[in-house]
Amino acid sequence: MIRVATANLYLNGEQGINADQSALMSTEAELASGKQINSPADNPVGAAQAALLQSDLAQLGQYSSNQAQATHLLNSASSTLTQAVNVMQSVNTTLVQAGNATLNDTDRSALAAQLQQDLNQLVGLANTSDGQGGYLFGGSVNSTPPFVQNGNNVSYVGDNIVPGVQISQTRSEQVKYSGAAVFMSVPSGNGTFATAAASGNTGTGTISAGTVISPGSLTGDSYTITSNGGGSYTVVDNTKNTTVSGVTTTPGNPTTLAFDGMQVSIGGTPSVGDTFTITPSTNQSIFSTIAAAIAALQTPTTSAAAAAQSSAAISTALGGTQQAITSLSTTQASMGAQLSELNTYGTVNSDQTLQDQTQMSSIVDLNYAQGASQLSQQQTQYQAALQSYASISKLSLFNYIP
Repeated sequence: MIRVATANLYLNGEQGINADQSALMSTEAELASGKQINSPADNPVGAAQAALLQSDLAQLGQYSSNQAQATHLLNSASSTLTQAVNVMQSVNTTLVQAGNATLNDTDRSALAAQLQQDLNQLVGLANTSDGQGGYLFGGSVNSTPPFVQNGNNVSYVGDNIVPGVQISQTRSEQVKYSGAAVFMSVPSGNGTFATAAASGNTGTGTISAGTVISPGSLTGDSYTITSNGGGSYTVVDNTKNTTVSGVTTTPGNPTTLAFDGMQVSIGGTPSVGDTFTITPSTNQSIFSTIAAAIAALQTPTTSAAAAAQSSAAISTALGGTQQAITSLSTTQASMGAQLSELNTYGTVNSDQTLQDQTQMSSIVDLNYAQGASQLSQQQTQYQAALQSYASISKLSLFNYIP
């Protein structure tokens, strides 16, 4: 027979009451906070999982913030380029008007004034603020405007570093552009080669921007076309220092010349010895294209040769303007693709955030109906333990001794 001391009965009763009270208080804390894990001790494994999910949610929150910033900057840049394209369309219209041979010098000066306004407006657009203390087209330089205008000479003082932000664990998105790439690197001529009339020409000959008729035959060389009079021309490959053979000539006014995959037209009446050049396309500034047109329109056309030189300059500027519109539109399309990508990553980010929040809720959040039911049971159990202990504590053998 095992003897159970009265003290042990009291001790066991007290421990049971304390355990019931602790469980009751824990459930009350869960109901008060709405969480089933209020400290790591409540559920060590669940607490560890919740910590990982919380870290992932914080990271996703940062990605979401970065995506919003990138979207804002790219939308601002795209909107600015829309305005820049509108300005260049205005320049294009003015240059088409300037090609009218009946204009006098006063008319030409008025058109030059319009181009001056367009140039100034374009510089302002290129210096657009990003709304965050920097500039949209300055690269990583934020301290000063990226473009400096001195008269009609515009220079770029930003850099070619393109800042980006992390929009996912494995993807960084460019959020700014280098102004050198957007405004200072427009292909000259027709994008493949550029034509020009020599400044010393004495006749009224002009040369078209030209077209590529056989890409596989292009050499990338520089050429000089010399007028021999009577619609006859000699073409010299300056790079190879050889006279080009096989030149196809279509007489008329203009006269069409085709060679080495290219075709150009020479109009007007060139003097014998007048020359025209063809050089590989290089990068040029949008601003210098407009400035050259302004200078040409401000120069009096005191002779037929001067008028031809002006006409050639306007034609060159017109080709450069069209190239600028194409280049700006291409850059804007690239921004559109970036915005589309940001939208996709934003959707993925939102879905992942929802999944993490759902999983976090299943681990941490309390089921109130279940918690309330558990509290009711624990309260009943606790009250029963108290009453039982109170009854046992009153028992004594002396009560049964007569």
